[in-house]
Amino acid sequence: MKTLIQTVCLLSVLLAPAWARAEGFDPAAQAKLVAPFIDEQTVAVVRVNLAKVDLNPLFDEVEKIAPEEIRRQSAMPRAASQGVVQGILDGGVKEVYAVITMAGPLAEENFLFLVFPASEGSNEDLLAVLLAQIDEKMFAQRKRIGSALVVGSEQTIARLAALKPDPRPELEKGFAAAGDTAAQGVFLPPKYSRRVLEELLPTLPEEIGGGPSSVLTRGVLWASAGVTLAPDLGLRAVIQSEDAASAEAFLGFIRRGFALIAQQKEVARELPNAKELLDVFVPQQQGDQLVLDLNRENQGLAKIAAVLQPAITEARASAHRMQAMNNLRQIGIAMHNYHEAKKTFPPAAVRDASGKPLLSWRVLILPYVDESGLFEQFHLDEPWDSPHNIKLLEKMPAAYRSPASKLAKPGYTNYLVPVGPGTVFEGAEGTKIQDITDGTSNTIMLVEASDAAAVPWTKPDDWPFDPANPAKDLAGLYRGFVNVLFCDASARALHNETDPETLRRMFQRNDGKPVEWK
Repeated sequence: MKTLIQTVCLLSVLLAPAWARAEGFDPAAQAKLVAPFIDEQTVAVVRVNLAKVDLNPLFDEVEKIAPEEIRRQSAMPRAASQGVVQGILDGGVKEVYAVITMAGPLAEENFLFLVFPASEGSNEDLLAVLLAQIDEKMFAQRKRIGSALVVGSEQTIARLAALKPDPRPELEKGFAAAGDTAAQGVFLPPKYSRRVLEELLPTLPEEIGGGPSSVLTRGVLWASAGVTLAPDLGLRAVIQSEDAASAEAFLGFIRRGFALIAQQKEVARELPNAKELLDVFVPQQQGDQLVLDLNRENQGLAKIAAVLQPAITEARASAHRMQAMNNLRQIGIAMHNYHEAKKTFPPAAVRDASGKPLLSWRVLILPYVDESGLFEQFHLDEPWDSPHNIKLLEKMPAAYRSPASKLAKPGYTNYLVPVGPGTVFEGAEGTKIQDITDGTSNTIMLVEASDAAAVPWTKPDDWPFDPANPAKDLAGLYRGFVNVLFCDASARALHNETDPETLRRMFQRNDGKPVEWK
């Protein structure tokens, strides 16, 4: 699939505008174009009508459920994707067919070839150069056969040139059933597969629902799907059965299979409402066909989004936790590298001769988080909000950005060091490891505080440790816990219900009191 996408995007933009234009929706014409390349071992044909490819609705739906950091970064991919599609259209390419086959020598490059409607005047020399750059084996050759240009491996082109096509009238029916959509796919079970399956596997395993294998062979003569991108997302899938009774039997097989999937322990654990999700994908019987329509009108896509939302929320939270732990570990390693170079951990702030705080410790460790260039831009003898330094606020390193933060303010960080009596950062000077007498694995160096406590990353402002309320402003980013970094550079999650006395001891580096916690 990756190779197919690369081919369509990279080749088509540069091809001379001599490619034939896809005019209207004509299933018969579509089937006729690829018919010369279809035999009994063809498995599927996918057609993309580039004139109908509008990716904006797809980006809109993804952004509704995507993590905040992906939503912030989606503008560029959206514009780039639309630019590629427009470039393809400007190059004259309106449609492309991908044919998946089991014919030919058993090798990866022989499973897929492309068919373009073509006319005289296309730049085949340029095409050859581009093909070699994309995949030397899969697209080693191209050949005009009839009214099409075929692109495939050497073995594929040689086979197709001598191919005796196999009539597959279901191809036109499949295109018609999929509808006039941006992308259409037709699944064509090889003719021999029905006989082989019924002879070798007369009864299906109980693990997939049991029953005679004829439920499959008669239930699926062919299947097709059409994907709509604009103005709204939509999916239409059709399964053609031998007759109404076969369609009904296959529908029962689908329902039993979905029920078995929903009962799996792993599925129930990862997706508690799996049954509701699978129910959305149960097609409706219409005579000898099973039809599934998911669109805005019948709320099919909305139902899927609603069912998936808890799992998406949990997956997003899990990704946030993982990224936050990576950020903490990166900062912890930077702290230790600073200590190795300076023989102390950084002080909480850069100060002037009179002791006035100017810049945060986060600026001091920039060279140790691979940001030496940014560090050199700072005027260390000026405050964080001086006319020069304030311009650097928007250049906050990624390691200082909490993935769980919902702050819209640029340049704010939730990664703060505790300052106050007994903490690692209680004085104006940096602390040495040997001064952490309670043990580096028992003493907290940094917290991922709530948005309420976030500060501009260059500002010499951090989290004031209050022995009477050691959890103040910590909770809020994650449900039930807070991330912290210990002085041994280990990142851990502390439960919000951690005993206040235990938490108090963790923030004090030399009180001599043991720390016992789970």
